[in-house]
Amino acid sequence: MNSIITEWKKQSSDELNFLPDRQYFQQDSIEKINNQISKSNKKKVRFNCQTPNITEQPFEYTKNNHSEIIRSEKLTFNDHDSRLSTNILTAKLSSICNNSKCSVRTRVIIFIIIILILIITAIVITFSIIKSTQNTTATSIENTNQSSFSTIFTTMMVSSVSIGNQSGAPCSSYTTINDPTRNIAQILSSGSCDNGPLFNSSSGEGAWIRFVGNGGTIIPFSSPGRNHCGAYSSGWFNGTLPITFDTIVNGFICLSSDIGECIVTYNSSVIYCIGSFYVYFLLPVPICNARYCRT
Repeated sequence: MNSIITEWKKQSSDELNFLPDRQYFQQDSIEKINNQISKSNKKKVRFNCQTPNITEQPFEYTKNNHSEIIRSEKLTFNDHDSRLSTNILTAKLSSICNNSKCSVRTRVIIFIIIILILIITAIVITFSIIKSTQNTTATSIENTNQSSFSTIFTTMMVSSVSIGNQSGAPCSSYTTINDPTRNIAQILSSGSCDNGPLFNSSSGEGAWIRFVGNGGTIIPFSSPGRNHCGAYSSGWFNGTLPITFDTIVNGFICLSSDIGECIVTYNSSVIYCIGSFYVYFLLPVPICNARYCRT
């Protein structure tokens, strides 16, 4: 490239000289050239930021306004970044709210399902308990019936009668009856009646009877009520027992029913024998179904 060398020479303003290899210009021309060069080095920059508050404005990178431009740029970009961050935060919050609604809805549905499962389980358990209770009750009743039947059958099997001579002394000549169904605690009515040959001696009506066994050895002194002692009407002794050996005491037998405690009464006797047992003189009952009770 060709180089141009300029020099200043102290001459008059209207005087211009040309040297062989040098050129001389007027001072005002030189200033114009410098101004053009400085203007050509200036750059105009335009920032198009989508912000409502910032207007598009040109600015120059010059040494004087460089700091102001930097501050303006920072404010512009900071405002743009803040708005962008606000939009992103709004979108995230909306998404979180939607997720929260979905989460609450899901929790409500799960809670309802759990409640339904618990209710169904409680109903099933309740029905199972009721069914088990019914089965247990039925089994218990069946076992009770079987036990009662077995008890009756056993007591009937262990019942025994030993008929005595009835011709000697009452404490040595008597009929022994071992019958647990005659106990006052027996509420079953077997339909039997004490009007058979046990209560008839060869010399006439009546016989000396001794009660033995677990059912009791004496006749009760009060009415047990109806449907006791294995019969509809129960017989009890209205009197007192002797306290001296070989002593006979007279009394009365009463037959009770739902009509009264002593609907029928007749004579009877009791003797206290050596060995501390009692022997009763009993007649056949005049009505059926009636039996002599014991306790």
